[in-house]
Amino acid sequence: MFRSIRLRDRRTILLLGACVLGVLIVCLTALHFNDNGGQGVDRVMDENDAAALFSSLGIGGQVVLTRDITVPERFDDAYVRYASLQQAQGLSLDSCKGKPATLYLCAIDDGSTAELLVCDGEVIAADRVADGTLYPLYETGEP
Repeated sequence: MFRSIRLRDRRTILLLGACVLGVLIVCLTALHFNDNGGQGVDRVMDENDAAALFSSLGIGGQVVLTRDITVPERFDDAYVRYASLQQAQGLSLDSCKGKPATLYLCAIDDGSTAELLVCDGEVIAADRVADGTLYPLYETGEP
């Protein structure tokens, strides 16, 4: 009789441990896929995700262009400056050199545009262009 009670207690403990482990895995996964400085959207897989990210940043407008590009393997002077702007806000193009990426362009009501460059679902560049000048999209320094 005591042996079956112990076995039940062990099963209960194992079941409880498995539940705690499951909850921990779900929480860590959620943090990983939504850890972007509180902006609300981390992974951008399509135009709808891009629009949601623009919206979470307070940018009104709509995605007017989606274009597939290849990030150059070697950066010229312009790309070096562009990468520097992105790095200042916590983004990096380096891991995507030579890889395909998607550019999302959002037309803003004030006549400026906002851009996201996404590689493998990860935002690697985010900026706004107004009067021919490039500005970081994330003002906090962290995406």
